[in-house]
Order: sequence, then C-alpha cells, then structure tokens
Amino acid sequence: MKRIIMIIFKIRHIFLIPIYFLLLLFSKISGISFYYLNHSRIGHMIPDSFVIINELRLKNKLQYPREIYVIKYNTCNKRLSKYFSRILPIYKWPSVFLTINHYMPDFLKLILEKRSGPLTARDAFNVLREYEPIPFPKEELTITRKCLKDNGWNEEPLTTLIVRDRAYLDNSRMNIMKKKFDESWNYHDYRDSDISCYNNLIQEISKESFLARVGKISYKPIKSGDKRFDFTRIIKDECVDYMIASLSKSIITTGTGIDSIGIIYNIPMMYVNILPMAMIYTSSNIYQIPKKLYYLDSGKELNLKDYIRSCYFHSDKYHENGIGIESKAGDELIEYYQEFLNLFLNNSNDQNAFDNLTINERSLVEEFYDLRLSLVPNQKDIAIDQIYKNAFPSPIWLKKLNSNT
Repeated sequence: MKRIIMIIFKIRHIFLIPIYFLLLLFSKISGISFYYLNHSRIGHMIPDSFVIINELRLKNKLQYPREIYVIKYNTCNKRLSKYFSRILPIYKWPSVFLTINHYMPDFLKLILEKRSGPLTARDAFNVLREYEPIPFPKEELTITRKCLKDNGWNEEPLTTLIVRDRAYLDNSRMNIMKKKFDESWNYHDYRDSDISCYNNLIQEISKESFLARVGKISYKPIKSGDKRFDFTRIIKDECVDYMIASLSKSIITTGTGIDSIGIIYNIPMMYVNILPMAMIYTSSNIYQIPKKLYYLDSGKELNLKDYIRSCYFHSDKYHENGIGIESKAGDELIEYYQEFLNLFLNNSNDQNAFDNLTINERSLVEEFYDLRLSLVPNQKDIAIDQIYKNAFPSPIWLKKLNSNT
C-alpha cells in the first residue's frame, strides 16, 4: 500500500513540473521571492513569523514586501495562521511544489528553505526587541479571559507552566504519521518530564500567583488545588494557550513550542530540565537549568565543559557517549525558582537581571558563554555583547557544578 501511495504521489508531481518552472521564471523576472515558513510546529511558527515581521518593519517593507511566504495546508494552529496571514503575504497553494523544490539544485529552487543570514528562530540580530508585537485580536482576549475565569482565575497575576511529557510524542500528528512508515519522533524524548517532578514547585507558585498549565495534551494532570488549573485536560479554543502565556508575568517551561510567546513578549522565563544546555535563546529574558547529566561509568555529574559539549538532539546520543539523564525535582526546584524571582521579577527599577548578579556570579556566567562560543562554534548569535543582560544559566547551578568538579 505504501508503495502505491508513493507512485501516485510521484505521478502527480510530473504534471506540476511545467507550472513550477513558470513560477520560477516569474520569480526571476519580478524579483518576488518565495520563502518557506514552518507552520506545522508552533515552536517554529511563532518566532520565525514574528522575526520576519520585525525585519520587514525595520526596512519599512511590511506593507509591500517583495516576498511570498509558503506554508503547508495542515497547520498546528489555525487561529495563529490567520493572524500571521493578515500581516504577511502567506499562501498555502505554493506548498504543492515543495517536493519538486526539494530535489532541485540551488540555482533552480523556487521556494527558499532558509532565509539569508542566521536562523530566524534564534533572533540573532535581536530584531524582536525593536518593536512591540502587533496585538492579537480582541476576540481572543475575551475568549481567554472567560476560559480563565470559568476555571478559577480571580484576576490574580498569572504564571504559565509548560511541561512536555510523553503524551507530546505519543499523540502528535507527526509521530502518528511516522509510525505508519516504521519511524518515530521518540529520538528526542530526552526533552520529556514527568509532571510529578514539579509538584512542590507548583505548590510554591500557587501561593502568590494563579498557575495555568497550558498545552494541547498531557499524559498526567497537575495535582488539584487552589489557584491553579490544568488547561491541557480540557477542550478549549485554539487561542487559549498562547493568549494565557502572553498575559503571564512569568513562564516556567521545559522548552517546547508555546513558550516562544515568552520570547516575543520578552516575558521572564524559567527554562527547567532543558537540554542541550548550549542552546539558549540569548536575546530573551531566560533563566536556565538543565537536567542533570552524569557519567554512566562513575555516576559523577558532568563538568561544565562536558555539559556544553553534550549538544545532542537525539536521545541515543547521550547513552552512546556514556551520559545518563536525570530530571531535577522536589524542593531543589523551589530553590532555583526563588533565585529566578529575585533576579528577574523582584526589580523595582527595571534593571537587567545581569545587573543583580554578584561579581563572582557574573564571572561564572561569562565563563559559560566563553566556553559555549569556543566549544559549540555553530551558534548563530551575532549580538554577543548584549546577551549577558538577557539570558544565562542559574548562578546557583553554576556554583554547585563548580564546587563538585
């Protein structure tokens, strides 16, 4: 059956080839370029689209861009796609040429897979800080506030919790499709966490804020209690997750998709149990703590250099290199959360979090970035002199690591 589907698929593309070259000729003559935008995964959709919008705003070309953005017919969030389509010239129909485009040499490509310069999702030139985001529709704010109030919110300050667990991969459309062809997305299940690791932290946050766990689906709910609700367990409008995040004073996340809203709105974010450690959004307000990595042969925790060197995106790679992975949990997370609050949220004069560090803590953060630049040379950050005031690993974690090695 798989073979028949592939044959039909290839025959269809034979008839599309002449149209492909006509469009390519049109592109060359008119100077209008086609760029692919990944709207199938929200973690690409949000930052890539907002970076492009701000790049065009900086060039005064947002109203009349000489670019067409191509998305596939199946998008991860229809509301967000409509929002971006009102701002950018985004079309689905050119996506039928993506397969042909894939096999063409560079000089015959109609749809460009990458924009010139650094990867947009990394925001290497800090363009996201140049403008306030174009507001989401008022209707979405109304829907979200009602959903919050229907589930216990009484106008308290909001904290968003995003914890990716095994349900993300078990139930994602991409993984279901891949399983049909004997493949799987489970190669990056090193990013998953058990929600029970965060029980103490959830209890602590709920003392002062209303904690809203967001996401499409989860394997287990958070523990019930006052001033908290698990929005992964209900059927809701597509806008609710990203709107709650945009309204929050802080975001606690294990690093998945919807937290990119925090990058856009520059909301302080506590990245917890995140891997690999070297991949940090350096133009945002981010406080980062990784999962514990330890040597399988000795059980000893990795040193800082090896944490940074272990820039792997496949679960098997950690094991192949003799490295075990363990999630941080319990009261240890409360200790990190208190440091996060003190550095990023308890400032009365809007000073940068970096300015709240002691001299010793600053030197530890700078050492981390010096090692990151030397050990992971493919990083795309350009504004390297600005990053320390925006994002860094937990000083407590760096101190503990320094004392243990």
